[in-house]
Amino acid sequence: MKKGVSDLKKAMPLTHISKIATGIVVLLVLLTAMLVTDSRFTVLDDEAQITTAARAPAEETVKLFVWGAGQHEHPPLSDLVLHYWLPFASNPTLLRLPFILLYGAALLLFAMLARQFGGDAAFLALLVMGAFWSFGFHFGRMVGWYSFTFFAVALVTLAYVHWLRQPDWTRWWFLIGASALLVLSNYFGWAILGLLSIDAVFVLGWRRAYKFFVAGTLVLAAVYAPLWRVFSQELHSGISFSANELVTRTVYAAYNAYVLFVSESVAPWYWHFSIPISLAIALCLISTCLLLNRSRALAFLAYFGGLFLFMLASGILNVKRLLFITGWLLVPIAVAVAQRGRARLVLVFALISIAISGATGTIARKYYASLHFIEPWYQIALEAAPLVRNGTSIVTNSPSFLFYLNRVLDPDALPGFIENSHVVFLDADKVFTGFGGPVFFVRGTNINAIHETAEAQSWLGLNCTLLSTDVRMIDTAYALKKRYFKQLVESPYRIVLESYRCP
Repeated sequence: MKKGVSDLKKAMPLTHISKIATGIVVLLVLLTAMLVTDSRFTVLDDEAQITTAARAPAEETVKLFVWGAGQHEHPPLSDLVLHYWLPFASNPTLLRLPFILLYGAALLLFAMLARQFGGDAAFLALLVMGAFWSFGFHFGRMVGWYSFTFFAVALVTLAYVHWLRQPDWTRWWFLIGASALLVLSNYFGWAILGLLSIDAVFVLGWRRAYKFFVAGTLVLAAVYAPLWRVFSQELHSGISFSANELVTRTVYAAYNAYVLFVSESVAPWYWHFSIPISLAIALCLISTCLLLNRSRALAFLAYFGGLFLFMLASGILNVKRLLFITGWLLVPIAVAVAQRGRARLVLVFALISIAISGATGTIARKYYASLHFIEPWYQIALEAAPLVRNGTSIVTNSPSFLFYLNRVLDPDALPGFIENSHVVFLDADKVFTGFGGPVFFVRGTNINAIHETAEAQSWLGLNCTLLSTDVRMIDTAYALKKRYFKQLVESPYRIVLESYRCP
């Protein structure tokens, strides 16, 4: 009997090491897969614009926030990191490399957080979930603030939990440092800190917590001083919904929740996929709540739900912003997977079903809800490059197209998009004055330049001769989107190429 107990004690550390090591291997495989497959995912308009802006001197970026109205709808910290990385980014995959690594680091931190609530099994569960999470596989690679803030939330939350277990000043100042990183990379990091403050009051009581709050608030307010004006302006921005607001918001919330689990790789209007997926999502949430009925992790699931509803109510909810808050969803689910009970089998089955569906959509590339990840802008840039070299002028509303055109025409140039006397990017409030000679008009889906794109098309139609039109990537779900989102200003054609001869 004594020998058996001794063997058990020796086996326990080995089991612990095995789960940790397995989780690390899973994470490394995920990061490798993201890097190897990165060329299959187009650099999006947001990424191209963020990258182009990051080419400006760092002091100019800082001045935009100190003296101006800011840029990109987020604070400048991630842009400054990108600025210093650009000289090393000779291709799109290298450009995305730091952000893919930050995404992996965030998953590791969230796994460490899950371990605080559910042990080694929760640690491993979170990393396995992250490896098969189609949404993260798409958005975790994006250039800019996306994975940067995902990492910052992970760091803040883990620092907070460690401080909560031993509320001393050493751990508190580390938490404040992580909090500064968060709010300097995302305006709505303040919402995260607000929820954690409320949580601390519930756990510690106001008398123990208030002195930490006063000190932390003073420090963060001072650090954030240059951004308060820009932050107040950002609070007034959001989506304007149609008159049928309740229906629109309900559909919009359901769509974002659906995409959060399975990504945009499987659109909800492919009913033979989306109905089972939706049922699996519902089972996942229900079983998680049942398994966590006495777990501290359940609070973070509630906080995630509160943040989701806050973003919806304030009009800032959209797919690209979801990564920011999803760590607080992943951790409770991972902890639930580590629990015992019949509901665990249901949860695991639901997660496997969702993962298989997302992977199927990603590999098939024909069920996407939004086509921006698979738009062939690199191929179109290859087609356009000889025209440019032969003297054809370019007019376009697509930052992604110009990003790839810049790379094709000058592989040694810094990443970003070009604009010169023969290349015009149709941006907001930009007047198109026309061209003479051959013109290649490349229209993508840019909701920020709808009016400017229409004006350019009108000018070319009135003053030039249309030689040819080529339509790429018709959005077959356009009518369905228009039905539920009256404010939709996209075109049913994702890409339209027109050649003109102008006098």
